[in-house]
Amino acid sequence: MDIVGAIAILSMFLYKKPKELTNSFAMIMFVLLLIVNGMMGYTSHLGGKIHHPEMRDVVLPWDKPAPT
Repeated sequence: MDIVGAIAILSMFLYKKPKELTNSFAMIMFVLLLIVNGMMGYTSHLGGKIHHPEMRDVVLPWDKPAPT
């Protein structure tokens, strides 16, 4: 993610007003941004799978101790 941001900042200086942004550079940046967004989505999906039963007051049926 940082590398794509650095490339974007560098492109701001390379492609100033008189120059036009080339289509190939724009497509490369678009693909890189899609990859980064996919990685961020996958990370958030993994984070959503984390289960914290200690944060809830509700006791779920499978969390009850077995009768002795």
